Amino acid sequence: MQPINQKEIAAFHALLKQHGITDQKLDIVQQLSNKRASSTKDLYSEEVQPWIIAMNKAKGNRQQAPATDPRQRMIRSIIAMAREMGVITRHQAVTPTGLAWKSDYTKFNEWMLKSSTRKKLLNDYTYTELTTLVTQYRNIYTSWLRKHH
Repeated sequence: MQPINQKEIAAFHALLKQHGITDQKLDIVQQLSNKRASSTKDLYSEEVQPWIIAMNKAKGNRQQAPATDPRQRMIRSIIAMAREMGVITRHQAVTPTGLAWKSDYTKFNEWMLKSSTRKKLLNDYTYTELTTLVTQYRNIYTSWLRKHH
C-alpha cells in the first residue's frame, strides 16, 4: 500500500470544502480506512483515490467553464441574478458522504432553451453571444427588482 501524498491530501481537503462537508472529515477518513485511520495523513493512496474520483465526478455533473475562460464573469453574473430571483434554487441533498448543498438549474435551463437570445444552454454561448444575453437577463432582473422591492 502506498501512503497518501501531498497532492492527494490537498485534493481531499479541497473536495471536502467544495462539497461543504469539512465537518464530516473524521467520519469520511474512518470510513475510507475501515476505522484504521483518524487523520488524512494516515490514509493510503489506494483508499483515497476512488473517493477523490467519485467526488470529482459528483462535482462535474454540470458543465462548467474553466476559470481562465473570459466568459466566466458574465456567466457568474447571470447565475447570481437567477439565484436572487429564485430561478435557480438550492437545497440540501443526501450524498454518499453526507448532506451537501445542490443547485437546481431546471427552471433556468428551461428558460434558456425557450426564451434566451440564442435558445441554448448557458455554457454553450460564445463570448460575443454572452454580451447580448447579459443585457437580456439584466433587463429581466431590473424588471423583477421593480416588482419585488
